[in-house]
Parts: sequence; structure tokens; C-alpha cells
Amino acid sequence: METKNEGEGAGVVIESCGIKILLQDEDDNDGDSFALVKERDRYGFLIFGWGEGCCKGEAECNYYLNSSKRQICNSATWGESPGSLIEYLENKDWDIENQTPEIFVNKVIELLKNINEGEE
Repeated sequence: METKNEGEGAGVVIESCGIKILLQDEDDNDGDSFALVKERDRYGFLIFGWGEGCCKGEAECNYYLNSSKRQICNSATWGESPGSLIEYLENKDWDIENQTPEIFVNKVIELLKNINEGEE
């Protein structure tokens, strides 16, 4: 999967926390990225920002990501099942976010529904 900046930055940092990326947005959002992640048997939705210095090249981006690793890894909203994360995503007030990742959220919900059906 592509990350927002050069290199593998965010994906490497997230996966180094023991979190698997199932789907990551591929759009160039201003300042934020979104990902559907999985840790053991639970699913999460991760929103993380890039910061001012991150987009100046791979070295600066990797430094920022590594120094922010704990914050990034702890910022996912977790559901104990695909169904509970679907409920969260469908009921979240996205208008309070700086941007609405509507297309990506719809892809995440569709993927979670498919996962949920496979678990039943």
C-alpha cells in the first residue's frame, strides 16, 4: 500500500506496533491519513496527522514518524468486532473533522461488512 510520503514511513511505523494495515487511504489529504487496521482479533480506524516538517523529504518524514510512533500507535479507535466498528463509523459525526474521508470510510465499511459476514 502506498503511504502519503516517500518511502514506507507510516506503514512501517504502524506495523512495528504489531498492528496490521488492512486498508489505507491513497488520497493526498491535507495533513491527515486514514487506515483500517487490525490487532489480534480486533479492528480499528486510525487517523493520524503528518505535521509541518514531514513533507519535506523522506528523512524528515521518517524522523517525524519515529518520534511520533507511540502517539500514532495509540490513536486508533477500536471495535471488538467488525460490526462494532461499523456502528462507530456510521454514527460518527464526521463534520467535526477538518475533512470528511467519506469515500474511504465507505470502502472501510464495505470491507468490514464482508469480514463480518465471513465470521458469522
